[in-house]
Amino acid sequence: MSLNPLQLHQTRSGGAYIPPARLALLKQAIQDKEGEAWQRMQWEATKKTINGLVNKVKNKHKHIQETQIHNSTRD
Repeated sequence: MSLNPLQLHQTRSGGAYIPPARLALLKQAIQDKEGEAWQRMQWEATKKTINGLVNKVKNKHKHIQETQIHNSTRD
């Protein structure tokens, strides 16, 4: 899949994997740091960060629930 910065906003949100090297090239190619393509790229990065943090919290919560169940059956 060959993407230029102008086509980036047309991809499905979170659906197109862009290898880190190509992503770096896309960032360098974007001259307008206030444009739609740059904002889309920044939003996707922010969204991935938020989703990663949410997943960490969910996993910790699941682990706590399993520990509580295990402890309640042991008592």
